[in-house]
Amino acid sequence: ADSIQLLNKERYKIMNDYLPYCKNGELCPNMMRKTAGIQVNIDYKNKKDAYLKLKFFNLISPFVTGLCANSPVENDTLTDKKSSRANAWLFTGENRCNFFYKNIFNGGNIFNKFNYNDIFKNYIKEILNVPMVFIERENKLIPIKGKITFDEFMKKGYENYSATIEDYMLHQSLCFPDVR
Repeated sequence: ADSIQLLNKERYKIMNDYLPYCKNGELCPNMMRKTAGIQVNIDYKNKKDAYLKLKFFNLISPFVTGLCANSPVENDTLTDKKSSRANAWLFTGENRCNFFYKNIFNGGNIFNKFNYNDIFKNYIKEILNVPMVFIERENKLIPIKGKITFDEFMKKGYENYSATIEDYMLHQSLCFPDVR
């Protein structure tokens, strides 16, 4: 992956300097250089509809990945993975991807604590607990490199910076659950 150039954007350089070295980030270089995806936007009409769609699409996401996965080959070698891309996303940073699945593998299910009345609040809580990558001030990116979560940033700030709604929107864009 290192022989493939990153897109020439400062944000990717900061991500590349942090994510591969954080907990569960070892395959971030593969994600940033060797993967592509398709995005589908689904509207919802109310909290209950959002909950049902979020749950449904999270449940079928592994099957969709399996149907579309065509990448068991990596660097001209057949791997033991059905999808090198899907595997890379499992190791792209602590709490950054697949936070709806993190408890399923340990016998839990995040949807036990997600009910439709609290769907937006609980979704945001998950985002708030993800380590931060950077913030932007006056068109300059300030690396944070996982030193704090967004929740900590809102409570204590970072250096001399206080959290803004723009910071939250940027932070949310750096979280990569299958369904968002």
